[in-house]
Amino acid sequence: MTIPHDREQLLQSARSWFDPDPNLETRIELAEMIVRVEHNTDPRALGNLAERFNGRLEFGTARLRGALGAGPTRMNRVVVGQTAAGLAAYLGWIVAGLWLAVTTTICGDLDWIQMDLTRSQPAVRIRRGAWLPC
Repeated sequence: MTIPHDREQLLQSARSWFDPDPNLETRIELAEMIVRVEHNTDPRALGNLAERFNGRLEFGTARLRGALGAGPTRMNRVVVGQTAAGLAAYLGWIVAGLWLAVTTTICGDLDWIQMDLTRSQPAVRIRRGAWLPC
């Protein structure tokens, strides 16, 4: 993703993120931010939106983690799904019959993430991380 440099490019990036997001909460969050930027109702809205679309969330020490919310620099179903699909596709070239351990600190999201990954990567078998009480 390219870094948006102006207001209209930023709004277009945010709008294009909105459609593939299956989570109602982050869709509402993003829609409200877009409206605030479009109508100039919050002076911080443009900076907040720019922060969320200035790059992508990256792996830290052996995991992906970040603030929950809408956009590619936040932890959400789109980012987790894209990252896991990319990792599974890459590892699929290396390991046959790949098992991917999926964990989250928000147990309710694990079912959705597992469903998203199963839909996007049907050859990958998913199991819950052993250390979570979900």
